Amino acid sequence: MKLKDVLQRLPRGTVIFGSILLMSLLVRLLIGYEFHHSALLYVGIPTLISWLLLQVKPDPKPGSWTRKYWRHLLDALVVMFGSAMILFEGFLCVLMFLPIYLLMFFLTLTGEHLVRYVRKRSGSTYGIQLLPLLLVVASIEGVVPETSFDRTEAVSATRIVPLSVADIHGNLRSPVELRRDRHWFLELFPMPHRVEAEGLDPGDLHRLDLRYHRWFVTNTHAGTMSFEIVDSGANHISTRFVQDDTYLSAYLRLLGTEIRLDPVSLDSTQVTLGIRYERKLDPHWYFGPMQRYAVTRAAEFLIDTVVARRSGGSDE
Repeated sequence: MKLKDVLQRLPRGTVIFGSILLMSLLVRLLIGYEFHHSALLYVGIPTLISWLLLQVKPDPKPGSWTRKYWRHLLDALVVMFGSAMILFEGFLCVLMFLPIYLLMFFLTLTGEHLVRYVRKRSGSTYGIQLLPLLLVVASIEGVVPETSFDRTEAVSATRIVPLSVADIHGNLRSPVELRRDRHWFLELFPMPHRVEAEGLDPGDLHRLDLRYHRWFVTNTHAGTMSFEIVDSGANHISTRFVQDDTYLSAYLRLLGTEIRLDPVSLDSTQVTLGIRYERKLDPHWYFGPMQRYAVTRAAEFLIDTVVARRSGGSDE
């Protein structure tokens, strides 16, 4: 008897509960074998779970394709949130995983309906089998170096601020307070609760302590991010990160920053803040743009709140 036939004989609740356990087990296995940063987790597992849920016994009441879609979508969400609770995952992981999980579910569902449609029309589904093959190929990204894309990234943000270079250096040497409104995407991430800065001379260390409450008030991950001043001149400051065991280190590895100060007039300066980092998560087509967007918004935030915090900045 085929697996599909077995699944269709089982009650819907049994398949959903079994999918929760299977997803939790597979994620733990990927973590144990250090494949949890690869597309096996973010493409392969959602595709497998989606296929299993599509084998649930059809609703005896006739309904539209839209009704069936929402029923399967609800099943998929129950499985995802159920496994997240078993794995003690935090809200950030769930939010980052949710869009690609739903995308894989939609592609699997669409492929399943296309197969059924083509089978009814022509009886052959040979040509339509390309979609499952593409999903399988997409799942192996990041498993080995040969299936990985370049992970090194560099982004920058530029502002013209109404401050002289000397004023900016004064800001950078003053105590830092990162308490103000942020871009909506950055609001998802906790702010440092303590910032310590030694100065701007080469060798000086700056330290940020962060707490991430995975479940909003509990299941806490505490860590420290430290960076060292590598070079400091009148018009440039470069740093390198020497420690990061915060929750952010699960998503990317920060490498260094560079600030360039180009005087525009006696009392205005063009500030460019560049951030170099290494992407840890695959697939690149999903996490690459997401992390570039987040880090670019973070660079803009740092210019506005640290470099130009006395009088604010304006877009170039």
